[in-house]
Amino acid sequence: MKRFLIFVLAVAMVAGLSTLSFAVVPFTVDVDSNDYGGDSYQDGLRVDLEPGTYEVTVKDGAWGDWWGADGWFWSLNIYDEANDKTYYLGDSNTSYDSPQDALQAYYGNSVTITVGGASAAGEGGGALWFYVPDSSRWNNYGTVSVLVTPEPVSFILFIAGGLAMTGRIYMKRKKKAAV
Repeated sequence: MKRFLIFVLAVAMVAGLSTLSFAVVPFTVDVDSNDYGGDSYQDGLRVDLEPGTYEVTVKDGAWGDWWGADGWFWSLNIYDEANDKTYYLGDSNTSYDSPQDALQAYYGNSVTITVGGASAAGEGGGALWFYVPDSSRWNNYGTVSVLVTPEPVSFILFIAGGLAMTGRIYMKRKKKAAV
């Protein structure tokens, strides 16, 4: 029974490590509407990801209106290629007094996206496309940064497996020292 438990913990640790190698480190995506704005997600910034659940959070940036309209607006669309879904951060219909106010209104807001299956190219995993729609009110301009954070389950498995293995080694040494 003891060997079986050790085997299960080792498998959990290896599974955690394999997922960990792809997705433990959060990363920032900067989306500039001059570079990644358009009529379609294909005008945006493509980020290839391993299968998993990710949280995309508004971090910072400066966003304004293109034509000097009354107030400032911004919106960022995120297209999940594998699941053919679009997610939205921000609001292109609400007016704010400055670009900073518009961005601050959504600072820290996030959306959770599960990426999986095959991408359009037929590979495993998937891609998220970040883009500013040209249909946003008065054509937004500026840059917004979003933080992409992987789901913590793989990290927790990795830590649990490591702790279990460390505990086992400690108990063996303690048992040897007592003899």
